[in-house]
Amino acid sequence: MDSLGIEAAKLLNSKALDLFFGNPVTVYALYILIAITAVLIILPGTRKTAVLVSIAFLITWISGELILKNAIGRVRPFMEYGLPVIIKRPESYSFPSGHTAMSFAVAGVFLFTGHRYRKPFLAFAAYVSISRVYLNVHYLTDILGGIVLGLLVSYVTVRWVGRWLQNSIYYRKRRPDK
Repeated sequence: MDSLGIEAAKLLNSKALDLFFGNPVTVYALYILIAITAVLIILPGTRKTAVLVSIAFLITWISGELILKNAIGRVRPFMEYGLPVIIKRPESYSFPSGHTAMSFAVAGVFLFTGHRYRKPFLAFAAYVSISRVYLNVHYLTDILGGIVLGLLVSYVTVRWVGRWLQNSIYYRKRRPDK
């Protein structure tokens, strides 16, 4: 499966796709997601979503970047096969894809809460994921691992933390005294 991704990236390689996948949007996707979360915190009516996104993002980052990558220690495809890289070469290990995991953690919160913007966030997460394979910085299985991690964390965050927030004093609607 991993060789399929590498071969597809070689076959599809072009200047146009280099611009499409190697642009700052995919390279700095995580910063974009953090900025969106900051906007959600400011806007009234979206704070619960912002809290859920922040928690899912943080848990995914800790479990993926700090724990799983170092525990598994998988070398990136450009290092293993001497493939060209048109972006700054990542120095961390390959599995799971952090960009993918965190993009899907954010998109998953929108998906599992039934938010009206779930489709654009899922499309953005898919775009970021495909770019990581095209740019030779991840294998397909790194992407799949990132998708599973991000969606799992977002699901648990929405179900457990979301339920807790819903029942917390802060989010409960006050009833007038009778």
